[in-house]
Amino acid sequence: MRLPEWNGVKKGLLKAGEHFAEETPWGKGVIGYLEGVMEKIE
Repeated sequence: MRLPEWNGVKKGLLKAGEHFAEETPWGKGVIGYLEGVMEKIE
């Protein structure tokens, strides 16, 4: 099942994640984890 707004949500999460990574030293690990999850979902 694919929601039409999923791409927008995903982009929003990635943008928030990028900002989060800039603020915290371990944020990049979180982004890597999220990207791995996104790949599994797709």
